[in-house]
Amino acid sequence: MYFANELLSDSSLDSFTVRITEKIITHNPSAVILQLDNTKLGIDSSSAGCGVFALDGNKTWKAKKFHIENEEGTLQMVSQAIQSKLYRTLVDFEAHLDNPSADFLNASISSYVAEVM
Repeated sequence: MYFANELLSDSSLDSFTVRITEKIITHNPSAVILQLDNTKLGIDSSSAGCGVFALDGNKTWKAKKFHIENEEGTLQMVSQAIQSKLYRTLVDFEAHLDNPSADFLNASISSYVAEVM
């Protein structure tokens, strides 16, 4: 499950996201939360703009270390995507419910990423 907080300075885990992910964990125990960090996303990002959280044995969400393959190339691709305003084409499932013809699988974004990488 991934999410980004609505407010730029908010870095807390969203309670709605936590509840949904806990339901997902009942079917897939290795599920994690990927939080996009708004303060680290930008055209000149030098580090991953996200954090990974997993439920530990005490039913507490803990930050986990993670590794991004080809981190430099990934950061360049994200920078290009931001500069080209690719985020304006992103369709989430809620938007798809409002307009069923909207592609919530975001094939155009997937194609862009495949081309750039």
